[in-house]
Amino acid sequence: MSLGLLGDDSLPQRDYRCKAVEMFWASSSFVERFRYSTGRNRYTVILSPRYGLLLPNDFINPNAGTLEAKTLKQRSDWASKVISQMKDRLNMKLD
Repeated sequence: MSLGLLGDDSLPQRDYRCKAVEMFWASSSFVERFRYSTGRNRYTVILSPRYGLLLPNDFINPNAGTLEAKTLKQRSDWASKVISQMKDRLNMKLD
């Protein structure tokens, strides 16, 4: 299984609820990375400090915050959440 991971920190965002991929489409660097990833990987996901793992067609609200602003415990909890989401949403076996 191939997986492309894209971060959403400090990207321009839409100011309304929309699909995750649309939320960051105003950023030319995001568009370039997204196209590269989808052309080479089975899955491309977006990692969000607020939501964790997002599939491109997940609907989200504008996202504020960064992982840098979180405490070590909060970042650890976020990482555990993302691993759980990968297992559940992508049927990945992570040990």
